[in-house]
Amino acid sequence: MGYVIGYAASLGEKDVISAIEYARLSGFEAVELSMNMPCFFPERYGHEERKSILGFKRESGIEITLHAPEDISLVSLHESVRKAGISRLKEIIEFAGSIDASRMTLHTGATPYFTLVEGVGYVQDEYIREVVSNLKESIGTLVCVASELAPNLKLCIENSGYFPWYIQKALSEIMELHDVFLTWDIGHSYENRYGEQHFFEQNLERIKTCHLHDFNEHGDHKIIGSGHVDFKGHMEKMGSHDVVYIVEVRPRDNAKRSFDNLRNII
Repeated sequence: MGYVIGYAASLGEKDVISAIEYARLSGFEAVELSMNMPCFFPERYGHEERKSILGFKRESGIEITLHAPEDISLVSLHESVRKAGISRLKEIIEFAGSIDASRMTLHTGATPYFTLVEGVGYVQDEYIREVVSNLKESIGTLVCVASELAPNLKLCIENSGYFPWYIQKALSEIMELHDVFLTWDIGHSYENRYGEQHFFEQNLERIKTCHLHDFNEHGDHKIIGSGHVDFKGHMEKMGSHDVVYIVEVRPRDNAKRSFDNLRNII
């Protein structure tokens, strides 16, 4: 196929090495460790454990990627909370460097929203300038940290949750200043709620991770082949050079089923 395809390791996992082993045995070439999961927390792995992970990674040939914790917001208007999140991400970036992870996906996060008579209203829509400033400062800080602690790590921002025009514009401006990259989740963008398909198509060279899952009448993160997402078309757009495709279907045996289906599609 020519594509590097992995699976998203999250619920039901035990540790890093067993996740790598599952990827290898299932025919994947990469794994994405969800740093939401305590079994992957950096403090669980001392110097010797990290050496073992690095050795097993090299022996198996499996590429390691990370997904940053999803309860950390890069745009939080609570400054102490935002800074605490950045502090935790620094620890995760240091861990990524020690196990030779190639990239880490991050969500921008969002403020709370209020349910209105019609639709919802996000707090951040009334504080766009502050939110954009926080996003730029957060990412700028993380880029500096990664350059010191994990120089081979690519930071990739994903379209997840609320992804309005001004966040897309801010990311374009950030990418002009920093080596920051993108994760295109093609299941999330299927409905194109925020016009994000155009954003990614205009920035194809910046996409270094792609999340794969299907979208059908029951929602997203469904088994590949059970819905309407054009996997072949999207993957042909992004290509195979320096892009890792992660099957984000859970639990992991469904990722394997999806992978088998994907092979027949592409």
